[in-house]
Amino acid sequence: MLLGGCLLPLRTLPKAVQIQPQMRAEQRQHRFQDTLRILAGTMPVPAHKETVAREAPSLDTAVTWCLQSGPSRASSALVAIVESHSERDSIYWEALFQLGECWALNGDYNRASLLLGEIAYRTYGVPPDVHQRALVRLGHVFCMRGQRQTAEQLFERLRRLYPTIPYRALADCRILR
Repeated sequence: MLLGGCLLPLRTLPKAVQIQPQMRAEQRQHRFQDTLRILAGTMPVPAHKETVAREAPSLDTAVTWCLQSGPSRASSALVAIVESHSERDSIYWEALFQLGECWALNGDYNRASLLLGEIAYRTYGVPPDVHQRALVRLGHVFCMRGQRQTAEQLFERLRRLYPTIPYRALADCRILR
């Protein structure tokens, strides 16, 4: 059973997920590219009207920090966004996804798989776009960890749940080579 069947609603990060720098820059694996943004372009950040002006720049800034300086600074900002929003607000889910994405991009595959798994295995509450991206990125993380069969199961689930989305082209371990 993947990730212990974590299907319960999240209000804070899972206990197994701790925020602290894990790897020095020279230890990071640079093979893992942000294929979702490369192929699909910049994703719009869905949010309720009242939170767009207040929080979207913070989310954008955290994503920029992740890409430029690693997960430590970005993690703090993303966790603050998650903790200040309800699960009913789509920015909550976007921030959780971006935190998992940041960890994946910086080679922290264990944390990334825990957090992305929390999103990918939910059956309600997650905005469809975030759910689709979480399935793809979690599959990529499993590919990087050498768990291709598990990744293929996730990619098949994505194809079954969302037969017409553009992310289908990214649902393949070979895209990471």
